[in-house]
Amino acid sequence: MFSPGDNYKDITIVEFVGAGGQGEVYRVEVGGRSMALKVFYQKYSEPDDERRLRVLVDKKLHTLSALLRAAPQRVVHIGSRLAHLSEFISGPSLE
Repeated sequence: MFSPGDNYKDITIVEFVGAGGQGEVYRVEVGGRSMALKVFYQKYSEPDDERRLRVLVDKKLHTLSALLRAAPQRVVHIGSRLAHLSEFISGPSLE
């Protein structure tokens, strides 16, 4: 688990949002922009998982680019864990 104020390259942790079966989600700041960072648990951070995640992110970007100007997205590593950086949308839990 990460703490508010922790920095990883250009990413600053602002707050913990929640956790689920695949990982933890944080609200982060990147270049003054509020973003979401999903940090996958170690068991989902293997090389094959990274390839699958990159394909999903590419598909999502292709779909979103036709609909709106989405925030930049990228796949990053936080230590040995795989993470997905995307637009932060505040609201209630979907559960």
